[in-house]
Order: sequence, then C-alpha cells, then structure tokens
Amino acid sequence: MMPIKALFDKIKWDPHEEASSYHVYYEDRMSHALVCFSFSDIIDREDGFLKIKSGKEAVIVPLHRIKKVEKHGRIVWERQL
Repeated sequence: MMPIKALFDKIKWDPHEEASSYHVYYEDRMSHALVCFSFSDIIDREDGFLKIKSGKEAVIVPLHRIKKVEKHGRIVWERQL
C-alpha cells in the first residue's frame, strides 16, 4: 500500500481525483475515538502534520494518527498494525 503522503499528493494534484469524495479518519489522542473529516477540510500539510478546518478553529493532526481514508464509503487506505 502506498504511503499516506503519496496518497494525499495524488488526491490533491491528480486532475481525475475529486478531493471532496474522500474522508479521512484519525484517532483523537484524548478520547481514542476515530474522528472523520473531509479531505477538502485540509488547510495545510507540512513536517508530518495536517492542519484541518474545524468550525472557526484549526486542528493539528500528526500523520501517524491517520487510521484510514475512504472514497465514497469504500476504504482506499488503512494503516497497517
């Protein structure tokens, strides 16, 4: 399976991909629950972190907390344990 950085680059730069059709799930550090957001909510990505729109604020998520990515409800990437 491709690295998460490579998948994010493909979604962002491939003209055949529609970013809004992707949903990303990460594990919240405090609640240990999976949190879902649309790929379109990503504001920035650098140094192993994502900055995500969350209401009026931004949330910083380390890439190692990303657990899976879905496209139209189908898993296209999942972290291997």
